[in-house]
Amino acid sequence: MRDFGNIKIHEDGKIIEASVASGSRIDPVGKVFHYKGGIYRAIIQKYTDHVIKFLTQMGLEEIFEKGLVKTEITGIKAEDYGLVIRHHDVKFKSLPYEWCGAMVQDTCRMIVQLGAELYMRGYSFKDGQIFSFYRSKRNRTSTKKAPIF
Repeated sequence: MRDFGNIKIHEDGKIIEASVASGSRIDPVGKVFHYKGGIYRAIIQKYTDHVIKFLTQMGLEEIFEKGLVKTEITGIKAEDYGLVIRHHDVKFKSLPYEWCGAMVQDTCRMIVQLGAELYMRGYSFKDGQIFSFYRSKRNRTSTKKAPIF
């Protein structure tokens, strides 16, 4: 297994290291890591204000209900990063190559609807390609990460 580095987390006066997820190696906004059973993303200082503005806006639940994976600001402090957010996990995941045509169509519809909602709020997808999306066990499409920043 390749090493993609670690995030140094400050907790109760100690420094704990968490491994960076392999899929996060090219993320210019931050790094995804697993910590205490959760999925987190350390955001670099340059994007901290942008992410806080998005995650504290009114009516954000509507966007989560349309398919964006619920994400929240945490109180976790990570060395060399301005903010740490937590993404709620999608428990059961399937990928586009496992889907029938109707599932691909539903996903495309969700991308357009979610994209329109984001656009109305002054945001857009950073990466809206179909492999940024999962099908959940409930047969609902969700983004696998916050693709807007």
